[in-house]
Amino acid sequence: RKEGLATLARVLEHSDVAAVPNGAAAIPRLLVERLRLRVAGLKFEPREAARIDPRVLRRVDACGVAARTLTVREPLLGAVFGTMHLRLALAAGVPTRMVEGLATEIMYGATEGVSGAARVEQLIACARALELTRAEPHAQAYFTTALAAHALLTGRFAEAAESAAEADEIYRERCTGVTGPLNLARCIWAPATLFLGEVPRAMGPLTAWLQDAREREDLEAEGQLGVY
Repeated sequence: RKEGLATLARVLEHSDVAAVPNGAAAIPRLLVERLRLRVAGLKFEPREAARIDPRVLRRVDACGVAARTLTVREPLLGAVFGTMHLRLALAAGVPTRMVEGLATEIMYGATEGVSGAARVEQLIACARALELTRAEPHAQAYFTTALAAHALLTGRFAEAAESAAEADEIYRERCTGVTGPLNLARCIWAPATLFLGEVPRAMGPLTAWLQDAREREDLEAEGQLGVY
């Protein structure tokens, strides 16, 4: 864990992203970042990545990596980077990065439950307005995963299982190099299906996925799927 955080810190430093304290000390920073995003709003001007300073894109991507990496182990710290990621992605205006930022923020926002419902719905509406959520496989799958997470965390288990299964199918059939996002979709499908009381239906895929993770020596997937 410490080595992973140290590596992430080096990536952030190389990308000129300021360090964020972890634990309770991250709360003031999260509040500041949420305020900055609220002031900036969800407006954007679409741009091609080739026309943007690579240093700007590097900052966007570094925050995105941090947000996704810290989702499980350091969720509060990950939420800070998730909000930063979305704000920077909207400012940059590259559609693929905006979808990633919106989807990640939807997942973190969903953890707030009913209190964050209105904000999450606003994020979902903004993402749906982007054609990529329907046309580009990676964007479509990641956005669908975010919808699944939102449904799971608000008690809509049937909807969560359906969306997670849809994302799983898109990842497998239309994308490459998506081990991490695919694992996330499966880690949403599993509890959603179990909460529906469909234990036999869940155990078959879980056993196969866990065996596959072991054969690939994917310790992260094995640890996540093994808890079920």
